[in-house]
Amino acid sequence: MAQLIALPTHNKNHILDWIITKDCDIDTIKNTQVLKKLVSDQHLILFEFDAEKPPKVKRKITSRNLKTINIEKFKSDVKTELQTIDPINIQNLNDALSRILNQHAPVTSKQLAERISAPWLRMRQAKRERRGAENQWLKSGLNIDRDIYNAKRQNVKTCIRNANEDHFSDRLKGSKSCKQLFGICDELLGRTKQRCFPSKI
Repeated sequence: MAQLIALPTHNKNHILDWIITKDCDIDTIKNTQVLKKLVSDQHLILFEFDAEKPPKVKRKITSRNLKTINIEKFKSDVKTELQTIDPINIQNLNDALSRILNQHAPVTSKQLAERISAPWLRMRQAKRERRGAENQWLKSGLNIDRDIYNAKRQNVKTCIRNANEDHFSDRLKGSKSCKQLFGICDELLGRTKQRCFPSKI
């Protein structure tokens, strides 16, 4: 094993933060830096390493556009089809109805990337002000600009926390049944389940 940080990572000149790797993987860690110009008493460690970006998790969505069905034509086709098959045979009946449904509202599929819904993170103005204050402090290095950046950074945290609390508080208050209430609680605890629909309609 090898420890790659040789400079102090704390404002008291201690090495508190390490980068440890196997001896055979030392060459994969490049451009190691210790950045001291930060708001914390601990410095930021920067480094580069070779790693592939994980692919986005996608799921397949299948649906039918039932709104486009011509009801009269659909009823006529079903009536005609029922006259040619044995309705007692459930498999034949299911196949016939599925075939008619596919003619009037064919199944369409598409791939969607999984995204975490977090409406409380949409603090564009506060984040824009924080980024501007950070850039100003990094350019000037003045303590007053650092204090302004700290205030803007804390403001973003406060806005996100308050928006998060308001979002789930409103959802919990607006729940109209125990099932909906427990569903929100499961979402908060990360216990959401993907809905499974029957393969045949």
